[in-house]
Amino acid sequence: MELEHLSNEKKVNRIQKQDNVMKKRSLSENIRFHTKNLFIFVLLVVFTQAPTFISILISLVGKTYQINKLVTIMVSLSAMLIIFGISYWFSKKIGVVSKERFFVKKNIVLIVVGYISMQISSNFFLLLESNQGGNPNLDFYKNIPGILLFFSASIITPILEEVAFRGFLMGYWFKDTPRFGMLINIVLFTALHVPKTIFSLFLFIGTSIIFGTIYQKSKRLEVSGVVHMLNNLPAAIQMLLF
Repeated sequence: MELEHLSNEKKVNRIQKQDNVMKKRSLSENIRFHTKNLFIFVLLVVFTQAPTFISILISLVGKTYQINKLVTIMVSLSAMLIIFGISYWFSKKIGVVSKERFFVKKNIVLIVVGYISMQISSNFFLLLESNQGGNPNLDFYKNIPGILLFFSASIITPILEEVAFRGFLMGYWFKDTPRFGMLINIVLFTALHVPKTIFSLFLFIGTSIIFGTIYQKSKRLEVSGVVHMLNNLPAAIQMLLF
């Protein structure tokens, strides 16, 4: 027990020293720090879009050269898994993946509350949007096999978005200014989804607030990730049947 206590004390001291170093950075060091993080964030955002575009590209190549459909699906899934692996490695490297036990009461409550909140918010604004004739255009996805759309929408893309916006943006880049981190998360996450109506604008603002709040309360990327995947699941099933 004493050794464990000393080990925890060392970790706390190391974190405090790192925080002190962060606060004492010069102007030029701050510029380099934020420039580097901006570059990394842009790459992570590109990663969030990669599964869809990889699936489209490989599917089109498969049709053009009459490659077996199963082969194109397997190649696309392999590419997605590589992207996922890189993102997971990066998340561990910046310390936003926890090794603590996941299935604890707090995390389960946050998942349930977060999912219910997402359903109320998204269904409300989607209902308003549908009344205005705003329906999603599925033609963009017509060349992608349903299984790839399902896998991308329900698992890979939600995780990649959580790594970029909640893990890196809020948990690493702006961890010392959580309110500002939340604001940037809201603005950029909403902008990424390019809302086309006032209702979809509020939908994505609400979505980013809910995901961001879950991450801040849990300090676990996995918790917001599970809520994100559950939220995307109905649309992913629709894509599977599309």
